[in-house]
Amino acid sequence: MSYRHIVAALITCKVDVQYAYHLLTAVFMEVIGDATLLDYRRCSISNQAAVSWRKLPYITPITTGVTRFAQDSRYEAVHVPWKKQWNLSIKSVQLHDAGVYECQVGTHRKQLRQKITLHVKDIKITGTQFPEKGGIMFLFCNATGKKHAPNRINWFKNGERLFSERSEKMSIKKTISINAGVMTSSLVITDVHPDDNGTYVCRATSLEDETLITSLKVNVSNGGSSYPKRDVTRTDTLESNSAQITGMHSKVGLIYFFLTFVLLFENKYVNDSEHRDNYFKDAKTEPANE
Repeated sequence: MSYRHIVAALITCKVDVQYAYHLLTAVFMEVIGDATLLDYRRCSISNQAAVSWRKLPYITPITTGVTRFAQDSRYEAVHVPWKKQWNLSIKSVQLHDAGVYECQVGTHRKQLRQKITLHVKDIKITGTQFPEKGGIMFLFCNATGKKHAPNRINWFKNGERLFSERSEKMSIKKTISINAGVMTSSLVITDVHPDDNGTYVCRATSLEDETLITSLKVNVSNGGSSYPKRDVTRTDTLESNSAQITGMHSKVGLIYFFLTFVLLFENKYVNDSEHRDNYFKDAKTEPANE
């Protein structure tokens, strides 16, 4: 089961009587869960102005007024007249939705802009969910922070924290991608046994005390086929020899058919040649008409 944390940035833009454009507030809100998620970016303006939303660096607007130009149906422009707001709603927020968005306000005097950056947090586990007994199990946890990569990742099994230094067959390592804001932790267990079955939890924590949690249930298999292997007996040997003899008979039959075809063709060719020679011989001996 995976828990996804989404950060929705709220920003309010306002145009006063003199059309002076200024930022009022910027608020961050967390929405937790895998249900439909909404991300609102609010732009409060006068009703006479035209409002457009776009994601940088793209020029084409996502919405203008209540009209959606983006092909992605998750986008929707929500107008709240009594609050003089135009909200951009994004359903089921994904990692690629992160980035810089721009609210454009067009009036008869000037065009005003305000930018807001959306950070999307996420965490997931990948790896060997069904390792074989005696094999090696690999689990990888990727965690993305709001502004920076998490600074700590801990592993748990059935509620108990795991430490690599307490087990010779367990190894826990981590790497950080500064540009992508992602921390990756790997959990490696060698010589896997049924005792390694259970629910493995990855918990990432940032300096801002933000916590991301996800889990994966691991089941160790016995390895190989569940059906008992059949012993090699004399019957198997006879069946194998019989199959070899049948194959040899098939090859001999094919060769016999090919040779028969060649002989028939050669015989026909010889007969045709003799008939042609006799024809020309008779033509030469036939007396000429006077």
